Amino acid sequence: MHERCEKYPSLDRLYCAHCQGLAVAQPQNPEYSLVDRSDEAGGPFVEILENGGPIHTWDSHFKFSLLKAKMLLTCLPVLQEFGWASDQERAQFQSSVMEDPAREIRVQIEMYLEFENSRGAKIERPWLKLQALPPHNADLGLGARKCRAVWSVRDRLDTWVALNVLRSLVNRLRPASENNDQVRGSTYSKPSTDALFHGRLES
Repeated sequence: MHERCEKYPSLDRLYCAHCQGLAVAQPQNPEYSLVDRSDEAGGPFVEILENGGPIHTWDSHFKFSLLKAKMLLTCLPVLQEFGWASDQERAQFQSSVMEDPAREIRVQIEMYLEFENSRGAKIERPWLKLQALPPHNADLGLGARKCRAVWSVRDRLDTWVALNVLRSLVNRLRPASENNDQVRGSTYSKPSTDALFHGRLES
């Protein structure tokens, strides 16, 4: 028996253009890409683009650090549910805590009914605030559209996180003198994985 498409459950994944990556990028079927911005930030940072540009007109960059990427991956089940729920269903979301023992991270999730955008305008639309619990200290907010964007690049984001965690581990295991020689020339050298981070919405 064939698996069903998660977005269109009536279709088998084998025959679904959406699952096969054949759907044309449109506002209702956007193409998401993951772009490594570490060279610009001086450390591991990544950005999610929608159809090659910003996800929202009032938010020019959906860019975040390695820790926040781990937070998003930890909360994937909630992001998927929130991203494809109705406004009425989103308004009923309850606070929760998600945990990923492998990444040693716990995230508190809270829903808010409105927010103020970068232009100072009040937007009455449910959104989620993710707060990393101690010993970590970071937070980020995202609405339904960003939830769908994160879900669509989840595999590529997981790969990006794993590569940067590995790089950090390798650096810690190197002799201090070797690390110091590398730092003098450059503050960060990103993994060469750009080819992994582009593609259509996957789910």
